[in-house]
Amino acid sequence: MYLKRTPPMRTMTKAALAVAFFSTQLFSQSQCDAIAGNLVQNCGFEALPPFVAPAPWVIVDPTFATFVNNIGVHSGMQSLASGALGVNMATVTQNVTTVAGNSYTFSFWQRASTFPNSFEARWNGGRVFLEQNDNHGYLLRTFTVVATGPSSQIQFLITNPNNFDFLDDVSLVVVPPDITVTKTHVGNFSQGQLGATYTLTATNVGGSATAGTVTLVDTLP
Repeated sequence: MYLKRTPPMRTMTKAALAVAFFSTQLFSQSQCDAIAGNLVQNCGFEALPPFVAPAPWVIVDPTFATFVNNIGVHSGMQSLASGALGVNMATVTQNVTTVAGNSYTFSFWQRASTFPNSFEARWNGGRVFLEQNDNHGYLLRTFTVVATGPSSQIQFLITNPNNFDFLDDVSLVVVPPDITVTKTHVGNFSQGQLGATYTLTATNVGGSATAGTVTLVDTLP
């Protein structure tokens, strides 16, 4: 349907470029696929051929200029290219399963070209990154975010009326538990003293809760 429409001249240029991006590649390993615990599905846009909505991503672009491509990738064989026109900013969205209260590391690789352009990343509707009118190769963007419920939304808003911006290797990984221990006592201990006490305090300073029993063993000095 995209290739059969009759777009304005500027969009026709994008359509012609999109044809050059065609690939028969169905699946290839992306860098993000090797990240242990990555909650983002189809994180490198590899699971489906070009010009097909890359489920479970949901793409909304009134100008039909956002699609999977095999040129300008960061890793694997494919990435997402967006050349949405003007105010008709494209949105690329995925809902992921999370645990309320847990912290997560949210990362993606982003490439910008030919301003004016705009690239924004959101977590549950809140902006975590915004770049406008820049031109650069792939850069890693990493943020710490906190889930507020059993499902969270990651979303990208992209516009580039004269060229394409690229997105690849998206990941969301829970920050693991991190147990620290402090030992305290009051006053000084003396040799041969009886009934001396000290306190051990275990604290989870990580981004998620522990699972199961936590055991602490301390050797007396």
